[in-house]
Amino acid sequence: MSETNGRLFPKYLGRGSRGRAVVFLQYLLLAAGCNSGITPDGEYGEETAHGVAKLQYQLGFPITDLDGEFGTVTRAALLKRRGLDIDAIPDDLFDDLFDDEVLAVEPGERVGKGTEGMG
Repeated sequence: MSETNGRLFPKYLGRGSRGRAVVFLQYLLLAAGCNSGITPDGEYGEETAHGVAKLQYQLGFPITDLDGEFGTVTRAALLKRRGLDIDAIPDDLFDDLFDDEVLAVEPGERVGKGTEGMG
């Protein structure tokens, strides 16, 4: 699993990730008009992945690179094209709103009920 190093966002968020970083991402996607079907529930499922793919398209990614994963390439494009530095958002920004930790699932990891992550 990814470390956040005092930042809200870990290096990678994808299907199976959950927590406050996912909620923030879901609100970002809604604000960007990327997927009106997203419910900001903190669960990175298919709707969130679809929204990220739409964001990647808006950011100019080739169709073949629309993977729906919120990793370093997507974050760099967000900074370059929209001026939004995800890494500048501190982890404690939403402490009054959320009590949970971020669970970031790396590519290839599996998460099931009662597990924190399995490779």
